[in-house]
Amino acid sequence: MIEILVNNEKCKVEDIKPFIWKIVTQRFTFEVPGSRFSPAYRLGRWDGKKCFFDRNVLATGLLPILIQVLDEYEEPYSLIDNREDSLEIDPIENNYKVGDKILREYQVNAANSIISNKLKDIPFMIGILHMATNSGKTATAEAIMMQIIKKLPKDNKILFVVPTQELLFQTKQNFEKDFPDLFIGSIGAGKWSEGIITIALIPTLSKNIKEKKFKNFAKSVIAVVIDEVTNSYK
Repeated sequence: MIEILVNNEKCKVEDIKPFIWKIVTQRFTFEVPGSRFSPAYRLGRWDGKKCFFDRNVLATGLLPILIQVLDEYEEPYSLIDNREDSLEIDPIENNYKVGDKILREYQVNAANSIISNKLKDIPFMIGILHMATNSGKTATAEAIMMQIIKKLPKDNKILFVVPTQELLFQTKQNFEKDFPDLFIGSIGAGKWSEGIITIALIPTLSKNIKEKKFKNFAKSVIAVVIDEVTNSYK
């Protein structure tokens, strides 16, 4: 039987049969956009593809796709949850209040779909809030963060990633209104201030990825929320 060792960032797949390994490898292999213009591709040194299943290891966020493949081929497996500091968050109830807003039923259901998400028998609080424009995605995400904060260990933080400076300023203003008792940090637009909730721009994080302050900050982050994920970060 295949054993999948689930850690915070990566999953290790053990005892996988060669034919299943081949299928999984194919499923996780994609052509890199623009690769055909690279010198390595033109010289025939690279096929322009990247595999996200490398040496039997894949990112934990991709685990549902692996499970889907194994179920499709009726391949038995077991999940071994080795994650550290995994939080179990309580679902929210109807009429949940975020700042001066009371969530609608569909927002409550959307939040709980993330909070109560499980992969087989293990808590797996990962998902995408696929909601229409002006349907209250940010308020729904705030509700999830409020529940996380109730169980947040000391010195841990929530990272909220936005694609533009405009959204950085707008989101910070909204969070300061809805979380009046918390210091809201921001990373970007020339600033680096860390709070229990820290709003950040990807370019600023990437620019400082080798710096000590980034490494210390990353160690403290226990949950990540990415805004406008379906329209940005391509």
